[in-house]
Amino acid sequence: MGIDAEKKKTCTRIRVVCFVTLKHTRARQKKMHCLPTDCMHSVFWFLSLSDMARASAVCKDWLGTMRSLRPRPQISVQIFKPRNNLHLDTCATSFLSAHITVLDIMHIVDMKQLRAFLESHLNVRCFKMRSPYYSYPLTFGMSFVEALRANQNMTDLNISGYADNLETMNALSHVFAQCHNLTRLAISNVYNNSDDDELSLREFVSFLQSSVNLTDLSITNRFRNAQMIQLATGIGACKTLRSVNVSENLFNQSGMHALADAIQLNKNITCLNVSYIDVSGEGLVLLSHALCATKKLVQLNMAVCQLTNADVRLVAKILASNPDMERLILPSNMLNDESLHHLTQAIQKHPRIHHVNLFHNRISCSGALNLIQAFLKKTPHDGKIYINLEMNNIQNAYVLRNMVRPWSNARVFF
Repeated sequence: MGIDAEKKKTCTRIRVVCFVTLKHTRARQKKMHCLPTDCMHSVFWFLSLSDMARASAVCKDWLGTMRSLRPRPQISVQIFKPRNNLHLDTCATSFLSAHITVLDIMHIVDMKQLRAFLESHLNVRCFKMRSPYYSYPLTFGMSFVEALRANQNMTDLNISGYADNLETMNALSHVFAQCHNLTRLAISNVYNNSDDDELSLREFVSFLQSSVNLTDLSITNRFRNAQMIQLATGIGACKTLRSVNVSENLFNQSGMHALADAIQLNKNITCLNVSYIDVSGEGLVLLSHALCATKKLVQLNMAVCQLTNADVRLVAKILASNPDMERLILPSNMLNDESLHHLTQAIQKHPRIHHVNLFHNRISCSGALNLIQAFLKKTPHDGKIYINLEMNNIQNAYVLRNMVRPWSNARVFF
């Protein structure tokens, strides 16, 4: 009798515990189901694509909430390795595919899958295919062109290292011309034969001349003078261009002369990147005349351009002639205190400059002190300051940091 009574008590306790646990579980589930849809949208809207897929598998209610989720500004799909080809099929069949607007591929993929994906996902606006360390044959390049032609709604294209032949370059130019909404275009190593001076960019120049929406152009293709002269013709004719990046090319004085003529024709350019190019000498003189005439420059990048003291005077002249300039980037140019003196005087009188990058030069503590004082005299305590003086000959950085401390938005690196 005693044992049976103990069993009954134990069973009763178990039933009570199970009942209480079930009651709390149902209460929690009821609270989740009673959560307003707008609140659920506010939470799910910030999830990544993979997290959305996991959350949709929790229950039917969450799946329905996911399907009713309004489109996001950007969901990015990144593919890094060949085994991720299956990820394209997964994304294509997922209900989340309607939200994919960015496709970023970092490795070779199956062109048939890519073409099918782009044909069925016309909402993809930004497409990046970046593999700068590989060069593929003509058959692969033309297959890539056909895949790209499947979606002509692109607004942002970034293509790197996917061809080494003229036929593919011309075919790509035709595709660019068909993308009427294209606003940003970056091409790197698409045609990498730097010894071919006879390379004709007629198709690409024709695309630039006919473009009506292109604002950002980046060409880092190791072009020589002959190609740069052709490219400059298109840059001068494309009046919608605002940002031009021709860094890491192989042209010199004559190519720089053509670029200066293009800037004089197209005075709407506000951002210019000529880094990793020897611009010293007559080429920089012509370029400075063109940039001084525009008076609209906002950002100038001349990193690793082998600038001399006389060249820095021209850069200071460009800064003084463009009152809207905000960013000046001059790393790895062997600038010293003497050359920095002319730049400091222009910065002190400039109304808007707040970002100066002088990484890896030969500036001492006295030159850095004059530069920081020039900024502090014209900048309010809540104003923005960015100065990069790393890898210079600065020893007493502690004194300089104390000078900048009262400025809350100042970022100075030594």
